Amino acid sequence: YYREIEPGGFFDTVGWVTLPRLSTAWEKSASEMDKEFQHEFLNTSKTFLHDRLGLAGDQPLLTTKGEELSKSIQETQKKLGLDQVVACPGKDYYRNVSIHADNSLWKLWREHVVPSQLFKKGEDRLMLVGKETFRYDLRGSGKRDSMTLDDVIAIAPYMNRVIYVGDVPDWMVRRLNNTLNTYSTHNLIPDYVLAGSMEAFQTVENYQLYTHEEDLPAIVEKLEKYNFQDFQNSFVGKRDTIYWLDYVMSAFRCDELFDNKYSIVPYFYDPSELEEEATDGVLSSEDMGENDEHQGG
Repeated sequence: YYREIEPGGFFDTVGWVTLPRLSTAWEKSASEMDKEFQHEFLNTSKTFLHDRLGLAGDQPLLTTKGEELSKSIQETQKKLGLDQVVACPGKDYYRNVSIHADNSLWKLWREHVVPSQLFKKGEDRLMLVGKETFRYDLRGSGKRDSMTLDDVIAIAPYMNRVIYVGDVPDWMVRRLNNTLNTYSTHNLIPDYVLAGSMEAFQTVENYQLYTHEEDLPAIVEKLEKYNFQDFQNSFVGKRDTIYWLDYVMSAFRCDELFDNKYSIVPYFYDPSELEEEATDGVLSSEDMGENDEHQGG
């Protein structure tokens, strides 16, 4: 038998799976095999875990190694400045509610984040990205409903580049949006979300179209079918993690106890370092402040 424990995307689904070996599968019928495959989701509430492990309610769940790991994580977060407060939103915004709801993360992104961080007045710009691009809700905590740097990174942790696709004709953008959302038009959130001002009828000839790097292949594939040829596909110097961070720090300012400035500048905030592809997104010893004592002859 083969047994494995698998965490879900946010450790929200954890379970044990038991699979029979191939030799066992050959020996048994289909009805018998139904009994051989076993799985069990593990409820990760503290009450349930205490019960399953036979522990009293006041007994700690932490093991010695687990406690050491938690301490190491907290120390690393502190050293990187991930625990510093950067914004106070005042309300929460969720990924999985209707895109038209006032507490929708996507509505916030479409109507405020993109226009303020990526668009310029007087220019006809649109941005189209897949709905899976953001990984977590925008949520504050505590009395001041504050967000740490770590909370912001959780929304968009992958440092996706913003790509300028090109000046795309109005009809192509409309057809692209409709085609990519063929099966999700009436969903709470379409498969691809469009930001920018686009009237029900044509008002301009072309739009400057932007997307995230991870969504570029799907968009290019569709546009090529429409015989679009003027691709730019150029990086504009912005990344989703950073434009979210810049937005919340300017839009959700905290009270006088916080000055909305970094006590420790994020290690990823240096554009020159992010553009070094060999180390893109990789934390170096220099970032951790461990290089000073080793420099020299």
